[in-house]
Amino acid sequence: MTPAQYCEEKTRQSGSSFYASFRFLTPERRAAMTALYAFCREVDDVVDETSDAHVAATTLNWWRGEL
Repeated sequence: MTPAQYCEEKTRQSGSSFYASFRFLTPERRAAMTALYAFCREVDDVVDETSDAHVAATTLNWWRGEL
């Protein structure tokens, strides 16, 4: 799976109406918004789904380093 495919899948699985609205964008903007939205879902999921605060902080710090 490519990064673009991962972002597409992450965005589609979110169940958000954002995914549907992205179809009105140009292909370049759609790809950019899909990547941005997938990133936001990733970091939000870290906080929502991780019960260990140390693990969540470590993961968020990793993302900070990636940026």
